[in-house]
Amino acid sequence: MAPQPQVPYDTWSISEKDALNVAEATLRYQFEQADKSREVRKKKWLVLVFGDSASPEFLSRFSDRTNLIEEVGDEELTPSKIALFAIQHAKRIDATTISVTTSTIGVDPSEDRPVQADLVAVLKDGQWKVDPSQPSQQ
Repeated sequence: MAPQPQVPYDTWSISEKDALNVAEATLRYQFEQADKSREVRKKKWLVLVFGDSASPEFLSRFSDRTNLIEEVGDEELTPSKIALFAIQHAKRIDATTISVTTSTIGVDPSEDRPVQADLVAVLKDGQWKVDPSQPSQQ
């Protein structure tokens, strides 16, 4: 039997609403980190969410971000011109904790290939936030 592809998130334990809210929280955290680099701030940013281009509805959550692009057009798709932020997979750890696998390209100037990271989002006061002090449990 052939191995099955990894599902984007556990639909039996994570609702679509929670998955998108966790994706938003994770991207906000990544954007804050990327904002520390003047070089990365100058680039156009492209977002993929669970293997798909982010919808205009999802991107509207980031209306304060003027460098986000909704779709790839004539832009040069090189890490020197575009920063790619991808939310790949989410896995529920417990009722208030979800582990998220991400990938970025063009965000770390010292890397010329995709950089994968596992982050942990925690539900606090009704909102999902990335807690960088929590170890990932993917």
